[in-house]
Amino acid sequence: MNIQYPQNFFCDTSVTSHASSGCEVGAAANVGPVGNPNRSVLYVLVPLFHGTPDPAPMCAQASCPNHPLNVDLTRIAGALGGNTGDFAEVPLPAHSHILDGNAGGWWQVKIVAVKTQAAWATLAAGKSQMVMDQLLSDPTSGVAGPIPTNMYLFFNVVGARK
Repeated sequence: MNIQYPQNFFCDTSVTSHASSGCEVGAAANVGPVGNPNRSVLYVLVPLFHGTPDPAPMCAQASCPNHPLNVDLTRIAGALGGNTGDFAEVPLPAHSHILDGNAGGWWQVKIVAVKTQAAWATLAAGKSQMVMDQLLSDPTSGVAGPIPTNMYLFFNVVGARK
């Protein structure tokens, strides 16, 4: 499978954000980059536990193409155990992706917080929305979300999954 990022990210600027990218976690977009209300969803899995995630996330910190370099996390700062001022502009964290389909074009971004290495390993082994949904339905699984954002990524998935 090959992923192509032919356009830059889009963040709805009608949503208040303190990040220079204009990207906000914890508030949904009011408008998308184009007028399609039925978009595919890109779930961004973020490891929020101490230690190095195994296996390593798909995208290292602020490294994936055409992603924002930073985001505003002030709306979820309490859940992260910090002061809002500490989260106004943070580097895009290391993360992996789960897609809700095989579409191409603009994908609405939703965050899934992964709080334990065991949950991370389960998601990495399952590589599917079904496994993610099972974990999200269990409050003891170590997975929380999805958390809305005002972000969209434009990409195409080419080739079959193996």
